[in-house]
Amino acid sequence: RIGERYPGDNMVDLLGLDVYQYGSSEDFRKELLASASEIAAFAEARNKLYALTEIGYEGIPEENWWTEVVYPALRELSPSPVYVLFWRNAWDKEGHFYAPYPGQVSADDFCAFAAKDDIILN
Repeated sequence: RIGERYPGDNMVDLLGLDVYQYGSSEDFRKELLASASEIAAFAEARNKLYALTEIGYEGIPEENWWTEVVYPALRELSPSPVYVLFWRNAWDKEGHFYAPYPGQVSADDFCAFAAKDDIILN
């Protein structure tokens, strides 16, 4: 599936993967690890980089999602992606956000995630 629409090595510098949590945290972790492993192998075979170009959980209803779900899953990825992009916060759709705001249930946990030595935010 991954190579189905691949235009060729001369056209690609970076391969991207989009993964969202829709069900349980364990299902998300399994999907992330399996999909990232597959794209990482495809990228490595072609001497390319890969990134998690969209990732998230709409509304982030789990208080400790950042440190208990995302962080451990990212630590399991090998090789690591060159970057991870958490999806947007929509200004025009209530409840459609992928990064917490002050007072949101996962905001403190996001701060703990961001404070980890191996996490760099830009």
